[in-house]
Amino acid sequence: MSPVRTSGPLGTDWGNLEDIRAKTKKRFGKSQNTQGQYDSVIRRAQVWLAETCKARSSSPEPGDGLDTKTLKLAFNETPNYASAKALELYLVDQCIVKERKHQTGDKIHSAFNDLWRRAGFIGDYSYDKEKKTFKGNPAQQYEVKEIVKNIQKRDKEGGEAAKRNHAEAFLVEEVDAILAKSRAVCPDELVEMAIQGKLTRDQMGKCLEHALMRAFFTMGFVLWTRNFELCQLRRRNFAWNCRKRTALFSQFFTVFLENRKGWQNKSEYECSLESNTYEIHQCTSSNEHAALDAYQAMTLWIRLYEFWIGRPLLPDELVFPVVSVNGVIHTQEQLSQNAIQALITKFASAAGLMRNFTTHSLRR
Repeated sequence: MSPVRTSGPLGTDWGNLEDIRAKTKKRFGKSQNTQGQYDSVIRRAQVWLAETCKARSSSPEPGDGLDTKTLKLAFNETPNYASAKALELYLVDQCIVKERKHQTGDKIHSAFNDLWRRAGFIGDYSYDKEKKTFKGNPAQQYEVKEIVKNIQKRDKEGGEAAKRNHAEAFLVEEVDAILAKSRAVCPDELVEMAIQGKLTRDQMGKCLEHALMRAFFTMGFVLWTRNFELCQLRRRNFAWNCRKRTALFSQFFTVFLENRKGWQNKSEYECSLESNTYEIHQCTSSNEHAALDAYQAMTLWIRLYEFWIGRPLLPDELVFPVVSVNGVIHTQEQLSQNAIQALITKFASAAGLMRNFTTHSLRR
C-alpha cells in the first residue's frame, strides 16, 4: 500500500492558481492597446444605452416586447435576451443615423463579440421568444451581423467601389508565386519543427499565419469556392485518411461544402449530399502546380492547428478560424471578409503581384 500523507498541503493554493491564470491571460491574451480600445467602446455604448433607457422610461412603452429594466442591463458583461436587439439598434444609431464610417461599426461589433465571448457566451446565436432565453453570443445574431455587412456595403458603394474596379481572377501561376514566396519565408520544414514544439512563440505566430493561408489559397483555388464558404467550414465537414484501391489515387480526404451558395435552393431537381462533397487527393507528381496541392497544405495546417490548441478539433470547430496577433486561436470565431482581404493583399504584394485581387478572386 502507498504511505498515507499525514502533513503538508493536499493541493495547490486556489488563490495562487487564480493569480497565475490572470497573469498568463494578461501576458498572452489580447494586447493591452486593443483591450483598452474595446473597453472604451463598451463604456460609450453603456452611456448611450443608459440615456436611451432614461428617455424610454419617460414615454409610453413602445410595444416592442422589451422590458426597459432588462434593456438597461443589455450591455453588461453577462448579456440578456435584449442584448442582440440593443446592439443592432446601437449600430444603426452610430453608423446610419450619425453617419459614421463602417470602421466604427466593425469596432463596436468586435468589442461586444469579445466581451461576451470572454464571459463564456460562444457560438451561433438562437433565441426562444416564448421563454425569453437564448444560446450563443448575441453579437453573432443574424440581424446584428447583417447590419454590420450593410454598413460596410454602404461605404464600399459610396467609395472606391463606385469606380467599378472589379476583382481580377487569380491565375494558377500567380497562386504558385504566392505559395513559393510564403514557403521561402516560412518553409514546410519550419512548420514541421513547430509541430514538434521546437519553436518560440514569436516563430509560431508566423507559422500559423503562413500555414493557414497556404491551406486557404489552395482549397479556394482547387474548389473554386467563395470566401464565406471556406470560412464556414467546420471539422465535421471533413473526412480524413480516405483510401481507394487503385495505384493512382492512394490517399485523400473529402470535404462537404455545406454552405455552397444556392445549392439547397435548386427546386428543379433534388440535390444529394454527395453533390457538394469533393475528394482532395495527394499530388502524384513533383511537377504539379503548388496551387493544386491542397492535400499537402491542408493536412499540414490541421496538424499545426491541433498541436497548438493541444487536442483534436471538435466537430463544430472552424477549420479557418481567427488567429490573433499573439497566436491565440479562436476556434468558434469566423475570419471576416476584411481580415481575409487584408491577408490576400499582404501575401499577393509580398509575391510582387500588383493586380486588383479581392476575396472574389479565387471564384472568378
